[in-house]
Amino acid sequence: MRGMAPQFFVPILFRSYFGWKVALRMIQDFWQYLANLLQNNQIFSGGLVLMVGGALLAYFRQVPAQIYQFIRRRVITEIDILDRDPAFQWIEKWLAQHTLLPQSSDLPAS
Repeated sequence: MRGMAPQFFVPILFRSYFGWKVALRMIQDFWQYLANLLQNNQIFSGGLVLMVGGALLAYFRQVPAQIYQFIRRRVITEIDILDRDPAFQWIEKWLAQHTLLPQSSDLPAS
């Protein structure tokens, strides 16, 4: 196996028809062609920069929402109790007996 390219680089068609060395040479030539395009063609390199930049912006656009959700899950506790549930009566009495903290913003008990 020494000196041979890994199987995932070269499709089966190229391996069986051309052989390893020819297929590897084709891949190397392709990468050299792309490198030459990036160095000598301003339109191609500019388009590639715009494509990569747009992909990064689209990917990182979700980061603030993910940070907000992470903090919200760690800080806020939510509980839903139906009025048919026996715990509803208990929670309603408990909330009536305790004064609400100023930080509590949404504790309706009707």
